[in-house]
Amino acid sequence: TDRTVVDFEVDHAIPFSLWGNNDLWNLLPASKEANKAKGNKLPTRKLIDAHKDLIIEAWGMLYGSERQLFLDHAGSFTGHNWDDFGRREQDELFSTFKDAVEYTARNRVAERWAG
Repeated sequence: TDRTVVDFEVDHAIPFSLWGNNDLWNLLPASKEANKAKGNKLPTRKLIDAHKDLIIEAWGMLYGSERQLFLDHAGSFTGHNWDDFGRREQDELFSTFKDAVEYTARNRVAERWAG
């Protein structure tokens, strides 16, 4: 049987050292090399925008495997109670995520990572 093995780590998109958050929306797959290079840096807005589809796809997988926990985390983060993760919720979560990264960058004077 030919099986593809994906070698990845779980990255805190907003580093735990800056945000202190293990919510599912903040945990994204990354290659070992990328995770090491990123370290405690925040992704740039350009990098986040360029990877929007992959981020939402990762969130969709988390939603699929941990539905209620993901909805609780995302709803708490955005300030809304959710019962689904459709296009409107995806866009709202993505926008809130980008805003949180920028807020953290400004207020914590955090180094940025462009990938």
